[in-house]
Amino acid sequence: MARDLAARVPAEVRAELAATVAALEEHGPPAVAAMQQLGALTRAVWLAVEVPASLAPEELGGADDDEWAAVETATGIARGWELADELVDAHPDLAPAPT
Repeated sequence: MARDLAARVPAEVRAELAATVAALEEHGPPAVAAMQQLGALTRAVWLAVEVPASLAPEELGGADDDEWAAVETATGIARGWELADELVDAHPDLAPAPT
């Protein structure tokens, strides 16, 4: 007969775990979809920024790092990735390895 090791888990831990799982069931799928959409929209913004506004020589070059940072801030991309990183960092198995 197999031991019921789950019976050793205190009731308050089980209750907190049930609430946590319920929150993930409710909010997890929309969060995943938002993260996927954030990646696609970041690419769309990058492609839009790379289209010259005119054929003037100063418009023909791509965005430099400072210009892209300004676009990320103005469009909300920077904040979106900060929030996405918080979600990833919350789970130690998903966080990138230290360099």
